[in-house]
Amino acid sequence: IDTDSEISDIAKKYNCGLIVNPGDAISLKESIFWSYENKDKLNEMGKNGFKAIAGNFDLETAVDKFVKVLG
Repeated sequence: IDTDSEISDIAKKYNCGLIVNPGDAISLKESIFWSYENKDKLNEMGKNGFKAIAGNFDLETAVDKFVKVLG
């Protein structure tokens, strides 16, 4: 994920993912090793991602936000 992307912002905000710039093989390698060595933290990040989706990006929440934008 590009560090300047909206997806990167979500991953940072909810602590639900690792961020590696495209083409950065060294950071990708380090992230893979970190994932292997930190399975408990990786599992927690997965739970955080699920909570983030369920609480912020489900259909009902998206519709509510859309209706508010329409005013």
